[in-house]
Amino acid sequence: DDFVRDIWPEQTDSSTSSDDVVEAEVYAPWLEPSNSAVGCDKYEESALFDHGSGSDCIDDHHHGHSHAHDDAHSHAPRPLVETRAAEAEGRPSPGKELFQALIKILTEKGLVELSEVRQMAERLVMAGQDLNGATLVAKAWLDDAFKERLLRDAGSAAAEVSIATSNPNAPTVLTVHENTPRVHNLVVCTLCSCYPSGLLGIAPSWYKAREYRARAVREPREVLHEFGTNIPESKRIRVHDSTADHRYLVLPERPEGTEGYTEDALKSLVT
Repeated sequence: DDFVRDIWPEQTDSSTSSDDVVEAEVYAPWLEPSNSAVGCDKYEESALFDHGSGSDCIDDHHHGHSHAHDDAHSHAPRPLVETRAAEAEGRPSPGKELFQALIKILTEKGLVELSEVRQMAERLVMAGQDLNGATLVAKAWLDDAFKERLLRDAGSAAAEVSIATSNPNAPTVLTVHENTPRVHNLVVCTLCSCYPSGLLGIAPSWYKAREYRARAVREPREVLHEFGTNIPESKRIRVHDSTADHRYLVLPERPEGTEGYTEDALKSLVT
């Protein structure tokens, strides 16, 4: 539309090929409405919710979720996934119109330039392509000492390999949590869509969905099952809730049979 062309004017260039491709990812399978009456009114200072064996209440109020698949999974057919996604989200919100109106006001008052908006958008997109998050995971799998430093102080450890953990659009603190044979970590942002975009790129649409944000803290085991990740009852689930100034990254368990893999080969396994 006109707004996008204002930011990326080269899109109106007649030399642009009609064969240009836009890729869209649909995460499968979509979250289904909850039928569970399970809730959690237990509050602890060090653990807001506890997901051990049995009831689905949650552990920590943080944000971190795995981007590597630790467990075997399968996906529903794409048409079914897309239908579920549309039905689950309902009518679209006026977010796009609000965003455009805000940018219009800011640019007219000279508080921001469209070129700055463009640079920020491109920086967020490129963050995922640069695989900075995957680099941290692969290096931690290969170097136990680095892993200890990453879990203790993610920002300092990442700086050792010239990776900035703070989000490009606002200063944020990063905490890394490790999946183990006894604990599986899940990340959510219950208030909005806070996400370590500087490491992983733009947050996927399902992460922003109201249903995911509501159910991840109430019944995480069922939510993970709907994503195709089945966590045994013997494994505890810890849910971490992101905030505007604190983001989380999960360090998955290293897949079996990868002992001889190089760092680049390990990075390719991180999704």
